[in-house]
Amino acid sequence: MNKRFFKLFIISFSLLISQYNCQRIILKPNKEKTVSAIDWPISGGNPARSGMPKARLEFPLELAWTFEPNSAVEPTLILQNDVLYFGCKDRYVFALNAADGKKIGRFKMRFSSTCAIQDHLLVIASRYGKNTLFVYDLSRGKYLWEVDAGDLPTEPLVVDQSVYVAALYQHVDRYELTTGKKVWTYKTNSQLRSSPALKDNILVGGSDNGLVYALNAENGLEKWTFQTSGTLYATPVIQDSIVYIGSFDNNLYALNLNNGHLIWKFPTAAKITQAVAVADDFIWVGSNDYYLYCLNRADGSLVWKFQAQSIITTAPVITQQAVIVGSADKNYYALDIKTGNPLWQYETKGRIRTTPVISNGYLFGASENNFVYAFRSKKL
Repeated sequence: MNKRFFKLFIISFSLLISQYNCQRIILKPNKEKTVSAIDWPISGGNPARSGMPKARLEFPLELAWTFEPNSAVEPTLILQNDVLYFGCKDRYVFALNAADGKKIGRFKMRFSSTCAIQDHLLVIASRYGKNTLFVYDLSRGKYLWEVDAGDLPTEPLVVDQSVYVAALYQHVDRYELTTGKKVWTYKTNSQLRSSPALKDNILVGGSDNGLVYALNAENGLEKWTFQTSGTLYATPVIQDSIVYIGSFDNNLYALNLNNGHLIWKFPTAAKITQAVAVADDFIWVGSNDYYLYCLNRADGSLVWKFQAQSIITTAPVITQQAVIVGSADKNYYALDIKTGNPLWQYETKGRIRTTPVISNGYLFGASENNFVYAFRSKKL
């Protein structure tokens, strides 16, 4: 009897510990400190993935704070109401106070995940698993719904009351944000690792077979396709009815949003895996040939180029005077927006694969040595 009682006690205690470890935390933003005037709710900043208006950031920068999770940070940081959200390779999703880097809360997913946010709803896409798409209600600390959306190596796109995802195994889906009901599915002939972008009710993405596709965002019907000569991992960026997307065939393509016709293409010396940045009359694109290029938007002609010490591993982001990009050489670089001359550089202890986010005088980034960084102007 004593042995049986002891076994029952151990089982009950283990279940209690398991339930405690799985508790979901209500993530309440800290309203005492404010650093952000601009939210960055999804990868790329907005549905077109074209970033935000050129932020003000005075150089040089100094380190404001660091935060060390237990594993490397995923490629996307998002920011809303002065709270910084991100997923990690150890499956945790974190929320930090953007002003001081203090942890507000975290919860653990079944697999590593990335996220987007709209109001109090955190949309979470998991790379693998039985159910891979979730909506978490931050105001209540509980999941609204979860569905099996397939393996999701891409970033979720949240627009109004819809969530769009591109799944690895050849389908693009639209879901209702508040219910998880699937609205439509578009089947492809190749795997998908390129995150979709949306503007003027046209959803654009890329596939492993080099095909750029454009869909009616309302019903999922195909509008046009364009064939490149290489795999497409890069997220398309849409600006002024032009789609910009890089390919493994080393080229950056500019396509007409409405019909997919080629406007121009620019060759680099290696594959392009990251999204571009666009502002005014210029476009910036990083390549695996170690260069960041500045091009004229009108014709794709070269304005300047900057050579890092390794491949460019993040999308560029733009300030009023600089373009900022991360590299596998462990550095974040800030370059003069007109000339490409270096303005500031910070070397981390790990490779950089997380695209930086800028808001109200702060630059947020991360590196593979498990650190999240916040920088601010030394004048502040």
